[in-house]
Amino acid sequence: GQKQDDEDIKNRWLKRLTPLPESLQLPYDMRRPMKPSFKGESYNFSISPQLSDKVLKLSKEMHVTVFSVLMSIFNVFIYKHSFQKDFVVGVPVAGRTQPELEEMVGLLVNTIPVRCSIEPDMNFCDFVKKVSDRLLDALSDQEYPLEDLVNNLELPRNDMRNPLFDVLIAMEDSIWQIDSNTQYLKMEKYFLPGLHSRMDMSFYFGIDENGINISIEYSTDLFYRKTVERMAERFTCLVQSITSESEKPLCSFNILPLAEKHLVINQYN
Repeated sequence: GQKQDDEDIKNRWLKRLTPLPESLQLPYDMRRPMKPSFKGESYNFSISPQLSDKVLKLSKEMHVTVFSVLMSIFNVFIYKHSFQKDFVVGVPVAGRTQPELEEMVGLLVNTIPVRCSIEPDMNFCDFVKKVSDRLLDALSDQEYPLEDLVNNLELPRNDMRNPLFDVLIAMEDSIWQIDSNTQYLKMEKYFLPGLHSRMDMSFYFGIDENGINISIEYSTDLFYRKTVERMAERFTCLVQSITSESEKPLCSFNILPLAEKHLVINQYN
């Protein structure tokens, strides 16, 4: 019955997330305040049409969604900044798996935790497959409320940060759902938030005729704008590096734009 189903879903989630990896440590500009203000700003940038096409081509060749490729790049980006090989990322999903909710107006969003494990020697194509499988696996149990999950994991209360994840990734104007008829991913509208940030950092991706657009929403308690601008340049650089040699291992991809590379080399010599 329903009770047994709920118990099964709960156990699957506990299996995915225990033991929980350490909290993410990004290169913050400021010490984390005792009580976050949730103030935030967004920094918007885009990837050139040529480079965007390479990302889309990669997803076609690998038979995975563009989101899976972007999430894989994002995970490598987080690894390159934190040097952590095991972390959890939040992904907003449409909480409409029950048919009777299909017609409801309004935003029913649940955020699911997706665990990322990096093996530095794994090549990018294999990594994308792994990320895609994990994402689909987590999506299959998406109706389990995040709140219940946090309670079941018996996490210590901490007002300074989110209990399960500090970074989030989403497709702008869309939200992920497995279509129960076809088992494919389908999209729903998802609106971008305003000038606050519940997370340390969130990446919202959008695609239009000019290519891939990215909005980084960040906590102004933790990051200066110039740091986020630098991160945007690094992200573009990483996309370039990955799409030109996707069969290389994750540890080998370059994240530093030329100007920053020169700066680093000159500073340390």
